[in-house]
Amino acid sequence: MATTDGKRKLKVYRSLYRLNLAFARLHETLNWLTVARILADQIPDDLPRVWQDHLAEIQAEVNRGITETLHNMEHGDVRRLGRFRDMAPKVRPVHLARVRKS
Repeated sequence: MATTDGKRKLKVYRSLYRLNLAFARLHETLNWLTVARILADQIPDDLPRVWQDHLAEIQAEVNRGITETLHNMEHGDVRRLGRFRDMAPKVRPVHLARVRKS
């Protein structure tokens, strides 16, 4: 059980990293297009900046939702593992043996 939860959390953390990396690349590309004035004939000068602001807002919303979920997962682990830490040292091996069997 703990391994699958750990793998699940790892996948979520990696996905969040990749998502933020993609947002950074989009921001960088829009910045490059603005500096290079590639889009100057088709769109107003300030529009790429507006797009960057929209991207930042979307990124913040996505990050907030995902990090809230991660926080709840981590909080659950702290609660569960805190009980184990507080067990008497002689009880831990018995508890571990029981958990490994199930």
